[in-house]
Amino acid sequence: MWNVIDFARNGLVFIVIGLQLPAILDGMRPNNGLGPLNWPRLIAGGLLVSGIVIGLRFLWMFPGSRMAYFLRVHLQKQQVPLPNTRTLIVLSWSGMRGVLTLAAALSLPVFTNRGERFPHREAIIFLAFSVILVTLVGQGLTLPTLIRRLNVCESQEAQDEERLARKVLLKSALRELRSIDSGGDEIEAQAVDQLTRYYSQRLQGLGSSADTPDGAQIDRKSREVSARVRTAEREELARLRQESRFREATLRNLERELDLIDLRWEN
Repeated sequence: MWNVIDFARNGLVFIVIGLQLPAILDGMRPNNGLGPLNWPRLIAGGLLVSGIVIGLRFLWMFPGSRMAYFLRVHLQKQQVPLPNTRTLIVLSWSGMRGVLTLAAALSLPVFTNRGERFPHREAIIFLAFSVILVTLVGQGLTLPTLIRRLNVCESQEAQDEERLARKVLLKSALRELRSIDSGGDEIEAQAVDQLTRYYSQRLQGLGSSADTPDGAQIDRKSREVSARVRTAEREELARLRQESRFREATLRNLERELDLIDLRWEN
């Protein structure tokens, strides 16, 4: 719910700000040296400032990452890898500007202490608009393609560490299941046996997918089949919702379970 509110609020802010753009353009006409709106000059200025902003982020990210690495390794004694060039390029290209940039420009006073209009205020706000447009639309839409082209993903060390942690958890769960004494309760014994087979299969999948090509293919195929099954479940949920056979709260709970399964398979 908070994500929805935050998204709606950001959208509302940009709508309100966009409504101010005509007034800002009108304020740029009279005595600011631009005369009647010179669009080639305005567009060139917006592109120039946007290029400077993007270039400054590149200039800072590379030495800044080395500085952070030095401080963490030599002063804080942390064992962290040095970011590679491809990762730094992606981080440098991720400097999208938004509400905060425009809020900083809009915070400029309309009048100075002498009662005169703040010089070039409208032009500054227009340039802030330009930077937001170039970074959000230009960098934002091209960022996924850049990540795929550079093949930037989680490091192999992090993946191996997560796999090892999952193995430890699964082994502890299996130990606990084997220690359960059903005491002649057939239903509990069947439940324990079912969970034991489930956790054993997960543990076996972690080992095989990391060590053998066949295991990796099985893991990938399992993801594809699982996605097809969840798609069928969602289609059935949509049909049940149209028929109104169940309460909406019940259907939402089932849909939430599918969402959690999606997150598990994505991770």
